[in-house]
Amino acid sequence: MNALTRKIAVAAVASVIVIVIEMAPAMTMAQPMTVDLTDSSKGLILDPIAVLSPQFADGSGTVGQFLSNLCSGQPDQLTPNVGGFLQMGSGKYGVIFINTHGPEPGDSDYLMTAEPLSGPSTRAYRDDVISHPPRLIHDFWGPPINADVWEITPAFVGHYAKGLPPSIVYVSACNSYQDTEFSSAFFGNGAKAYFGYNDNVTNGDATITDDSMFSVLTNLLLDPDQRTTSKAYQLAGSGTALELDASSVQNLVLQGGVINGGFDRGDTTGWTPTFVAGAGPYSGYDCKTDGPGPCSPAGPGPYVSIEPKPSPVASSNTTPNRFSVQIGKYGTQFYCDSWELGCHFKAGEEPDEDDQLYQDIQLGSGPPNGPSNFILSFWYDIKSYEDTNDYGDFFYVQVQDLSTGTAPDLEYYDEPLLTPWMADTFVKESETGWQNSGPIDLSSFQGDLVRLTFGVHQGGWGPETAAYVDNVSVNCK
Repeated sequence: MNALTRKIAVAAVASVIVIVIEMAPAMTMAQPMTVDLTDSSKGLILDPIAVLSPQFADGSGTVGQFLSNLCSGQPDQLTPNVGGFLQMGSGKYGVIFINTHGPEPGDSDYLMTAEPLSGPSTRAYRDDVISHPPRLIHDFWGPPINADVWEITPAFVGHYAKGLPPSIVYVSACNSYQDTEFSSAFFGNGAKAYFGYNDNVTNGDATITDDSMFSVLTNLLLDPDQRTTSKAYQLAGSGTALELDASSVQNLVLQGGVINGGFDRGDTTGWTPTFVAGAGPYSGYDCKTDGPGPCSPAGPGPYVSIEPKPSPVASSNTTPNRFSVQIGKYGTQFYCDSWELGCHFKAGEEPDEDDQLYQDIQLGSGPPNGPSNFILSFWYDIKSYEDTNDYGDFFYVQVQDLSTGTAPDLEYYDEPLLTPWMADTFVKESETGWQNSGPIDLSSFQGDLVRLTFGVHQGGWGPETAAYVDNVSVNCK
């Protein structure tokens, strides 16, 4: 049985459960137009500068880290010789990032490889050299390279990079977009977006722009609308020498992991609110069987809403952290008339149900082609009127393997903690404050379609409990 391996701590109020459930397959939600980085469509990095000018090799390392967050595994960083560039046509790369040298303004279009000119290579590439237009050319580069190296042309891309999946091509090189020759060659073979520089650019400036762009493109805490090709360019590329070709699909999105984990567009796009009436799938108080009084007439849920109560950690450095999601019905004050008369709540307000919010997530297949670790994390804040005289509300997290039908496996359960009386107001209310879950290892689910569910159980008779959830992510290492 698969199981979460880390307990989520609760500072006060209500219980936290981490559950793993395996169940039958379910339909996934339709997504916007995406570049889906799975095992068959991952990232490719070609970085001749790291080979020939290692003192300037700061261009691809951070981009590779960003791409690994998409749960498609570490991007392939191939030897950037002519053979490496030929792999652009393998049909398996949803992102191609090239960090190299390009032409001076007005020169013919080319991109430098890291392969020096030699007798064997000259004979091997003869057809590419004499083709019209040539697919390969070569030039001598002075310090610090001091070598005659092969360079690819737009004709090379057009001839060899056929069968691209819907992909994003990003060429971090001087004048890689001084005209549309390279972008047109990639588009002709199936690419959907092209980024390049329209002027000379230093390695330092290009690295800052490249990192900023990919920090938006790969930030799965952002809603898809906030990390499209055009939105990333607007936030990070506008005002620089970087250009997004006008023929690019403007709303292209890199996908993998959690959609809209930060809830900062103000809705639950990517998630499904639902509820389970009665005691729900877990052992908890149910007014129908356990209560001393009538059940609440509160209407059925789901009680799920977006609230202007963000966690203390922003989803990104370009988008304000404005919202979280509230799960569970909350707001009817538990009050005391006096110490002598005792304390009570307004009857009929707490629903008898589990309110839930879930999303289905495809995890990669793991090594050798995928990441070895899938790490779930999130922020949460629980508010409750519960105490030891009441009946057990709790907040829980579950992961379901949608490929099997095994019974639930309950991993962690905590009883509600005491809430001190507040003598000044005669109101009993407590709140954990924002807590971070810490890393929760989902590696046992590699290759599976999983359902991630956050829920709050309320018993239908006692005081109310709700949980706020924010910044949900599944990252890969």
